[in-house]
Amino acid sequence: MAKRSDDSPVVMEWDTKVWMFTNSLILKQLFGALGASLLIVWIILLLATGFDPEMIAVFFDLVLVFLLICGLAFVAMAIMGGYYYAHNTLKEKSFICENQQRQTILLKILTTIGFIGGMSSGKYGLAGSSALAASRLKQEMWWEDVTSVTYEPKRRYIYVKTGLLEPLAIFCNADNYAEVEAFVREHTQPYLDKREAAKKAKAEKKAAEKKKAYEKKKDSEIKTEAEKKKEAEIKTEAEIKNDADKKEGAELKEDAENTMNAENKQ
Repeated sequence: MAKRSDDSPVVMEWDTKVWMFTNSLILKQLFGALGASLLIVWIILLLATGFDPEMIAVFFDLVLVFLLICGLAFVAMAIMGGYYYAHNTLKEKSFICENQQRQTILLKILTTIGFIGGMSSGKYGLAGSSALAASRLKQEMWWEDVTSVTYEPKRRYIYVKTGLLEPLAIFCNADNYAEVEAFVREHTQPYLDKREAAKKAKAEKKAAEKKKAYEKKKDSEIKTEAEKKKEAEIKTEAEIKNDADKKEGAELKEDAENTMNAENKQ
């Protein structure tokens, strides 16, 4: 699928800085994305090697790499003053979040070192996760892809999801949160309503199909029961007729024997 490009005009741009060490959302995004990246790399290696048992050892190596990178990330955050510096861009069709230049340079150096070190030492998990981490220095999210939005006015951020592994926080400043929230609501709610309507229609269709299947099954059971009853009645009638025929035959036989006995006596 071709990469999309948003050529719509920029509506709003602003810079934010967030204290990372105590912000659970930042830590969750940072280490969650890193963990997901390592897991994706491991799954790719697992499939590429045909489920080689040695990949179990590689998994634990990647866990160690994860812990190492987490430690380096804390060091990097300390070097950057403990703040996450982001440049945010609101557009008519999308939202772009990227590290400010002061952090981007340092993070690019760290991810490049990780990639080169991983490739040269044969630790492809480290190289792959470094490459994925580098790709997340700039994230673009499209309003039409949004699946859920959570507004946090007290903490001045908007938590947006476009998929299971694609959460993104829009960090605002005290003077622009209300304006950003209004814009996000206007540009995401129609898609959310559409998704909800489609979800509801799908649920109703499924319920209708289930009801129809139940009614069909019930009709089939009623029909089967009626057929069984009819068969039983036919069988009973046949048995009654058979008994009558036997009785009539017995009577005829008895009459014939009586007649024969009477003739013999004469």
